[in-house]
Amino acid sequence: MKTKLYFTAIMLLGFIGVSNAQAQNQECMTNLSIYVEHAKVKNYEAAYAPWKMVYDNCPDVNWANFAYGERILKDKIKKSSGADKDANIQDLLALFDNSRKYFPKKATLSSVLIDQVLLKYDNKMIANDEIYSSFSKGFIEDRTNFKNPKALYLYFSSLVDLHKAGSKELQEVFDVYDDVTEKIEEENIKLTDRISQLLPKEEAGTLTSKEKKQLKASTTNSESFGKIAGSIDTKLGDLADCGNLVPLYQKSFEGKLQTVALTGVLLPVSDEVNDKFGERDNLNLAAKLYVLLFDTDIDLIFLTGDSRSTSYGFDLSKNLAARLWRQPVLDRAAFIAHFLQV
Repeated sequence: MKTKLYFTAIMLLGFIGVSNAQAQNQECMTNLSIYVEHAKVKNYEAAYAPWKMVYDNCPDVNWANFAYGERILKDKIKKSSGADKDANIQDLLALFDNSRKYFPKKATLSSVLIDQVLLKYDNKMIANDEIYSSFSKGFIEDRTNFKNPKALYLYFSSLVDLHKAGSKELQEVFDVYDDVTEKIEEENIKLTDRISQLLPKEEAGTLTSKEKKQLKASTTNSESFGKIAGSIDTKLGDLADCGNLVPLYQKSFEGKLQTVALTGVLLPVSDEVNDKFGERDNLNLAAKLYVLLFDTDIDLIFLTGDSRSTSYGFDLSKNLAARLWRQPVLDRAAFIAHFLQV
């Protein structure tokens, strides 16, 4: 008899639990419809209460909780100040975390980290070390989705500032510069391809409304990447001067041959960097082989690329004696001595 009573009680509680869940889910769906309609017309104040009910009780019921929730909370941040604003910012940061928890396919690692860092950055709540560590994690672990132009710039810019403060090595700056500029080039190629596909349809007047938005977005993003690329070159600045270049190979010996070192540098041309060295988007390569032999410094120098004909040169000096001859040519890496044109 007791067993039957226990079983009946369990069944009853289970039925009540299912009924409550169904009722709550229905309430969530009703409030979901209400806040979505308000949010569509940007009436975010009216949307907040029904959104909050759904977000708190049924966070995974629909991606709209996070897509519209971000807009609703950003509106509250914009209209608040002091402690209230800080609390709203914390709510939005938590929403970004939860978006990845409940919808990991939509909220990628990079997109969440970028949203969080940019929110803190825009509100002056983050330092360079946190910017760099967060973006480094996103770029390394989820490079495919790390394609926000502003985030790419801040990733590199924060590293340069950390290097100047003495906490990061110069080689790391060069490594990240290569990674970021390569990523910008990759994204620009995708955007250019998409634009080239849509332009003929625009000229023919056959673009759909969706394709018009895609063309506008692709054009805007391509322009943004171009500006960011120039800003990154500017940020690199004099760190790319010859005195800061790290040898690709260096070894010391005992005997008449004391040292061998090979140093290379890429010389891009843009509106911001090396603009007098050649046409925009030109790329040049220079290299120097240094040998210390019989107490004599010997430099063998090489330059090739889009902006200049291939050239060779050398110079040498004995101990502290003056150089025999030197003719600096490179805009960024002024170590080309005397040219033998080919």
